[in-house]
Amino acid sequence: MRIFVEVILAFSLWSADSSGLKIISEGLHSPISDFVFKTLTQSGDGKTVLFGSMVYWSFWGYCEGSAMRSYVVGLGATSLFVQATKYVTNRARPDGQNTRTNSSFPSGHATTAFYVASFYSSLHPEYKVPLYLWATGVSISRVYLRRHWPSDIIVGAIIGYAGGKLFYKIREKF
Repeated sequence: MRIFVEVILAFSLWSADSSGLKIISEGLHSPISDFVFKTLTQSGDGKTVLFGSMVYWSFWGYCEGSAMRSYVVGLGATSLFVQATKYVTNRARPDGQNTRTNSSFPSGHATTAFYVASFYSSLHPEYKVPLYLWATGVSISRVYLRRHWPSDIIVGAIIGYAGGKLFYKIREKF
């Protein structure tokens, strides 16, 4: 009976992933959407986020240094966790690419974006709405560009959100 339930759940997830991918990647397609989603994807790339964070901490990071150290350690820890999970799951991307070191599940961009949104919105609650809108846009862009399945970005968002909250909460330990 348990195997039957697991098969039904797996099929339901696959069906939802396929439907969600089609709706987002084909239903929203336009030249303007292409530009917006490519830009959002680039803004959520690890190197871009790291550069933006360095600029923030250099010019506006007036808060305690322990927050910066906690942020950097947490960003690295969540990235390592995602890379290890990608290696273990080895899920093919919607565009057919399937390499063990760059598999689809979970989304690194979604993890990074939601980590940033979670940590910085804890530090600056007044920016919560734009930060989470940006993180959501980055995540949706990954499905739009056919780099991830919807479940990849959902799990990535959960990992990033939890990581940001955790490392913000323990920032005094750094």
